Amino acid sequence: MMLLFSLLINYRKLSAFNRQKPISVHLHDMPQTSTNQISLNIANESFLLLPQKALIRTNDKTLIIADLHLGKATHFRKAGIPVPDEVFKTDLNKIDLLVNQHQIENVWVLGDFFHSNSNSEWARFQQWLETSSIKKWTIIPGNHDKSTLSESISNKMEIAESHIILNGIIYCHEFQENEMPVISGHIHPGISLKGNGKQNLQIPCFFMHGLNLLLPAFGSFTGLAKIEPQKGDRVFGIANESILEIQLTKK
Repeated sequence: MMLLFSLLINYRKLSAFNRQKPISVHLHDMPQTSTNQISLNIANESFLLLPQKALIRTNDKTLIIADLHLGKATHFRKAGIPVPDEVFKTDLNKIDLLVNQHQIENVWVLGDFFHSNSNSEWARFQQWLETSSIKKWTIIPGNHDKSTLSESISNKMEIAESHIILNGIIYCHEFQENEMPVISGHIHPGISLKGNGKQNLQIPCFFMHGLNLLLPAFGSFTGLAKIEPQKGDRVFGIANESILEIQLTKK
C-alpha cells in the first residue's frame, strides 16, 4: 500500500527569490524508479545531477559542488563535541570516486569550502590535493571561507571573486536575483516527507525555481533547511544513493 506523503517547506535565507504564497502539495506516491543521475539543461548548458549531491557540467567535465565544510568535524572536536574523523575521509573519498567515474579534471566549489579557522584538516587536504589527479580547483568564497582562504594555498587552487559568469549562467554561493540563471549553494536544501502513519523522512535535494538551481550541501556533516515549492518548481530528492524527481501536485 502506497503511503500518502506531505511535502513540508520552509526557506532559510532565500528571501531574494520573488516568491508568492507557497502552494500546498502532496506526494500521492513515491516514484517507482530512481537513477544514478538526472540530465538537466539550463540556458543551453547541459548538466548531470548526481546522488552524491554534486553537479557535473558535461561540456567540460567540471564537477560543481557547494558547502563542503571541510574542517567542521575537527572544529567541533576542539570545542569538546565528539565527531568522528571519518567525516573528513568520507568527503574526500566521495570526490575521488566522482573524479574517477566521470574523468573529472576541474572542480568548482560554490562557497563554504572550509568551515572555520584553519585546523589540521586544512594541512591534510593540501597533502591529499597534491596526490589527486584533479588539475584545478576553483573556489568561490562563502561566508565560512574568509579566514582560511587568505592563507597560503596550493598552485592547483584558484580563488574567484564573489561569482563567476560563464555561458550566460551565474555561479555563486548565496543566491542573488538576476535576469540570468543562477546556480548557488548556501541553503543546504532538503525536503521532509511525512506519511499517514506518522512516518517522517528528511532527505537532501536539488531545488529548481525557474532557471535557478540550488545545490544540496556536499559535505557529510551538514544540516538541512526545508524548502517550500511553488507551482512550476522542481525538486530532485536524494536517498539510498539514488536521485529521483519528486512529482508534486496540489492538494
